[in-house]
Amino acid sequence: MLGAGSGGGWSDEALRRSRERLRQWVEEPVVREALFLASPSLDESLSIWLSAPESERGQKVERSLVRYFSRMAGRATPFGLFASNGVGRVDTATRLSIGGRGTLRKHTRLDAEYVWSLAEALQRQPEVRESLRFFRSTSIHATPNQYRYVEARQSGEKRTYGLVAVARSSHLDAVLERARTGATLAELAQLLVDAEPDLSLEEARQYIESLAESQLLEPEFAPPLTGPEPVPALLTQTRRLAPLASVSERLASVQAMLQKMDEMAPGLGPESYREVAHALEGLPVPVEVGRLFQVDTLRPNAGVTLSQRVTDELLRGVEVIRRITPRTETLEPLRQFRERFVARYEERSVPLLEALDEERGIGFALDARPGAATGPLLQGFAFPLRGRDQARVDRRWPYLLRLVDSVHRGGRQELALTPEDVDALEVEDPIQLPDSLGLAGTLAGRSAEAVDRGEFRFLLDFLYGPSGATLLGRFCQGDPELTALVRQHLEAEEALRPHAVFAEVVHMPDDRRMGNILGRPNLRRHDLVFMGQSGLPGEARIEPEDLLLSVEGTRLVLRSRRLGKEVIPRLTSAHNFAMYGLGVYRFLSILQAQDGQGGAFHWGLLQHSPFLPRVTYRKMVLSLARWNVDRAQLQEWSRPQGAERFEAVQRFRQAMRLPRWICLRDGDNLLPIDLDSPLSVNTLVHLVKDRSLATLEEMFPGVDELPVEGSDGRYVNSLVIPFVRAPATQPSAPATPRERPAPPPLRRRFPPGSEWLYLKLYAGAASVDRLLRNELGDTIREVLASGAADRWFFLRYRDPDFHLRLRFHGDPSRLQSEVWPRLRDTCEKVLEEGTGWRLQLDTYEREVERYGGPAGIELAEELFAADSSAALELVRAYGGDRGADLRWRLLLKGMDLMLDDLGLPLAERLSVVQAMRTGFGAEFSVDRSTRFEEQLSQRMRRERKVLETILSAGQASTGPLQPGLAAFQQRSARVKPVAERLRLAAEQGALTVSIKGLAESLLHMQVNRVLADEHRRHELILYDFLTRLYRSALARGR
Repeated sequence: MLGAGSGGGWSDEALRRSRERLRQWVEEPVVREALFLASPSLDESLSIWLSAPESERGQKVERSLVRYFSRMAGRATPFGLFASNGVGRVDTATRLSIGGRGTLRKHTRLDAEYVWSLAEALQRQPEVRESLRFFRSTSIHATPNQYRYVEARQSGEKRTYGLVAVARSSHLDAVLERARTGATLAELAQLLVDAEPDLSLEEARQYIESLAESQLLEPEFAPPLTGPEPVPALLTQTRRLAPLASVSERLASVQAMLQKMDEMAPGLGPESYREVAHALEGLPVPVEVGRLFQVDTLRPNAGVTLSQRVTDELLRGVEVIRRITPRTETLEPLRQFRERFVARYEERSVPLLEALDEERGIGFALDARPGAATGPLLQGFAFPLRGRDQARVDRRWPYLLRLVDSVHRGGRQELALTPEDVDALEVEDPIQLPDSLGLAGTLAGRSAEAVDRGEFRFLLDFLYGPSGATLLGRFCQGDPELTALVRQHLEAEEALRPHAVFAEVVHMPDDRRMGNILGRPNLRRHDLVFMGQSGLPGEARIEPEDLLLSVEGTRLVLRSRRLGKEVIPRLTSAHNFAMYGLGVYRFLSILQAQDGQGGAFHWGLLQHSPFLPRVTYRKMVLSLARWNVDRAQLQEWSRPQGAERFEAVQRFRQAMRLPRWICLRDGDNLLPIDLDSPLSVNTLVHLVKDRSLATLEEMFPGVDELPVEGSDGRYVNSLVIPFVRAPATQPSAPATPRERPAPPPLRRRFPPGSEWLYLKLYAGAASVDRLLRNELGDTIREVLASGAADRWFFLRYRDPDFHLRLRFHGDPSRLQSEVWPRLRDTCEKVLEEGTGWRLQLDTYEREVERYGGPAGIELAEELFAADSSAALELVRAYGGDRGADLRWRLLLKGMDLMLDDLGLPLAERLSVVQAMRTGFGAEFSVDRSTRFEEQLSQRMRRERKVLETILSAGQASTGPLQPGLAAFQQRSARVKPVAERLRLAAEQGALTVSIKGLAESLLHMQVNRVLADEHRRHELILYDFLTRLYRSALARGR
């Protein structure tokens, strides 16, 4: 390694020795090849470091080299040539000897992004397009009046998806029906001419071309995600097309070059890869060497075995994780969806794409996806995942805290759980293990023989599934032995449910580089295809349009109309579907969780403690010793340089009793660090100097517990072990307990027929906004102008379906004879068009306590009316993308005016918005997110001048802001006298909440009325901006 020797220390000689060791490593041919594949720019910069390591650029290169050195020496997770993977088996004895580097085999292919981009460019060539067969998009679903589908949009290098609707027609119906089995554009145009002789062939062709351009029709030319690898698949396609003969020859040459490179021992120079890049020049996609290659390193015939004794012990650890991991954390999105489905559709079987339509159906997990935000204000913000950071306070955490405290008091660094401890930590509703699961972890022992004697430890990183092959799918390409074993494992899983059809989910997300992870051979007999290419024949493909969704007991069940069977989706890929991809893809992927889930040890509420001990149970290590280093300590490290920096880290090391070998944890990524090495310490400090928190873990195993041995030394290991349930012991799935709704609070009620008319119109968020701008907004204006209602208000809501709530006050007879018929007629048209799906009369229950009690609620309703009228004017005046951008900025002005109209001086306004900012920050777990804070600061710097101008704008301003400012002026005229009465009631002690408490609720509802959706995320940012603006104003003495 790079250490300075026994005990470590900083000296010129120590630096020299470390750099000499690093230089020797860099000069190894296999290392140079690994570095080039990981970072061609770093490879090109090596000469700078070799000649001037102390220079600024030399230091930058050195830190990168140290990171790569540590990665190659200390992590076994496959990555290019830095780590290899091979197949092992369970046997009667443990054998952990592997061959040296000479036995390694590379598997090199072109990057998925390049191949998919090339295929797209080729299929756009007119002479090629003429020969291609086109199919209807797999995202299409039909409504009585429309086809709705997903359209990909390209903006520079960024690719996004959007939901599009087109009107149905007899022509479109005929074309899409014919395209189910594939047809050329010419055949589809002729179909229209045959059906309508008055239509010219040219007109028909233009129409068909427009359908292809809008992606209702898609060519079958993209490489498949399942089946053959991208380049061989594209070769097969191009060989069929005469116009692509030269492209086919070029690709065949490149494929041969890659195969020849793979036949050679690792250690090729960069020139081999540059020759491949040069061979691709001239094709219609630019070549970028740093993003052109994907390489896996294989160990064929590894011969590694684990004894049954070891795997039996691992299963005991699996049972511990099962007992202490709560099911609700993984199943919550499905539970919420199931409840919404039953509330909307009851026991019906509904077309899957209809149910998942965000506008017409119920959508899926809108708020569960970080960054899945709509509206111009939210663009660029990556919201942290919500979930485990808000761990529930239950009996487990106090018990665990007592155990940790006993470790601290005893001066130990390990918490050894007893069976009694596991009993105490067991959760009431633990995870259900799937029929097919896998575990990932690391084996520690002095030798294979020691492991066989039971002298071993195993770090159980996590359980996953279904299936147990999820992490293995991407490594099957290029490895026939692994592919055969994965298929065998999946067949064993499927045999447990013989009456269902298991189908691989096939989808290409907006980032085509994900194809490197998602690409896999055909592993099952069926594929479930949604906006991706399958390598199976047509009859083995299932499309979402064929699927019906229903709820049976506590399970969401998919059935194929064509096959007449239940379809069970599976994704044999490690792709993070919760972060990327469309709602349909995420739903199909997360649906796996209802058949069982994985889990891992988690510290919950204690996770940010300065020190957490290693947690063990028998031979299992459930969690490694961890040190959370705060910003103050990190800055203490970063301020000094050279020897003083090294000594600052050593003082912390001694005080906190850190071992020599540790790892810096970044999510799932671990970077090994040698605290005896000046180079390694310097790299660590540089990586963490700007963070608010850094997590360090002990390195596992230690250098004396590496049981895997090759002819060239000992190896770090990372094991992935699949298990499948024995049929005789398969338990039935326990029912998910129903949650009992809380009893409704006692409030004053106004049922239908009273002085309050209360309607709910169920429609998607965008549809509601559009209706307020158009026909529904017109009707509301008319009924108010007629005097049939004297005040009103509205809000947008989910319970769980999105809908608009409208409330009108007036004489009951006029509400029933005039207002209700007008609103009903408008809403009936909306329902007939399919824009909405339900109109409901309901009972208005006043939120008396929230708005000041009996003395405050009627005054609050007058404020609701004034704010609703102003909000309606903003919605009607500011539509479209440009309008939405102006709308949130004007909303900021409106919030400020509301606080001013309530009589709150600047300091109290700051107090209100700061409290709201704190609350929403906790809700979204952003306060520990340095990245999110940086995003807020960057956005505020860009917006500050404009926002300060808007906040100071007078009512007489002209330009695009004028309609909004005029609406607020009218609102202020109505709010100020009501606010005066509220302040008087507060002074007399008649209100149950303070004026500032009322202000918080009024601001919350103002955001709800003005913006279309994602209200709480918007509120977090708006309160943050107002907090910053008010602080600046106070600092300037305003």
